[in-house]
Amino acid sequence: MLRVLIARFLFVFIRLFELFFVGRVIISWLPLDYSNPIVRFLYTFTEPVLAPIRNFLLRFRFFQSLPIDFSPLLVFVLLDIIRSLLIQIL
Repeated sequence: MLRVLIARFLFVFIRLFELFFVGRVIISWLPLDYSNPIVRFLYTFTEPVLAPIRNFLLRFRFFQSLPIDFSPLLVFVLLDIIRSLLIQIL
């Protein structure tokens, strides 16, 4: 019972995390004011995860020359790997 409850909590947490990143990606395409509380919240919540991944990707010359930030895509891949591992463990 406790195992199922923990698993559901983790899956919901991962899903919310994904939704925050989708919101961050959509907001980055729109000309919104960064003083907006929703925009600030999304940037404050997602940037601590995106910044280290972005720095890691920028070590590779290929990613330095691209105009697109691939760090959100890598976050989605990592979250999917975590979800798969949780399914196997729990």
